[in-house]
Amino acid sequence: MALGALVWVWVAWYVFLAPDATPEQIAARAERDAAREFGRFKSEAQVKCSLEIQKGLNDPASAEWVSRVDWPVIDSGSFYTIRATYRGANLFGATVTETRNCLATRRGDTATIIGLE
Repeated sequence: MALGALVWVWVAWYVFLAPDATPEQIAARAERDAAREFGRFKSEAQVKCSLEIQKGLNDPASAEWVSRVDWPVIDSGSFYTIRATYRGANLFGATVTETRNCLATRRGDTATIIGLE
């Protein structure tokens, strides 16, 4: 019974007496949430970009991706440009390093690849 009373006291304190967040705390929380959402978008866009590039390779199994951490994601207003660097076999079997740009749109943290350059 005493535990139940303590729970009710804590709930009452939290609901009625806990201080509200300051504008700075609210802004910091919004910034953290936006950064987290963009991070999820960036990861998904990079994976989808690599799959899209791999589809067009002469030998898709030969693809070796340069660290995705190093792939910049550039905000171009209505879309994002992901600059992907990879190594793969060309038509003659030689390994070449190339950089391609993927164009992606964003809705929340969901990425859609709309083209390759």
